[in-house]
Amino acid sequence: MKRVCNARNWNGLAALACLLLIPGFAKAACLNISPSFTYAPAVPSGAQSTIEVSAPAGCFWEVVSQPEWIKIVSLNRGFGSGSIVFQVLPDKKNTPGFLRLVVRDLDRRRANTVDLPIRAN
Repeated sequence: MKRVCNARNWNGLAALACLLLIPGFAKAACLNISPSFTYAPAVPSGAQSTIEVSAPAGCFWEVVSQPEWIKIVSLNRGFGSGSIVFQVLPDKKNTPGFLRLVVRDLDRRRANTVDLPIRAN
């Protein structure tokens, strides 16, 4: 009998494909949809900054909105822990805004929306 996802041999895209294609496969891994974030809330105009996301391995997160003066430089989504690199566009000083992230389990039954305040200096 063939196994669709052999967890002992997971790596890269094979692991991601199993998580995406088999509903409920990673459900138990995403019990906490309230991850922690580490970032600098004040970023100089024209500079780049990084948001570190700490979440359980089975949790999916993505940036769903940001102000027009923030450009996402890296991927805007991921699984588990990861990072988002963004740039504050030039000529934006003392401008407040929010990066909105959604964190959810793969079945989309539970979700958490988080607004991270960002200010251009």
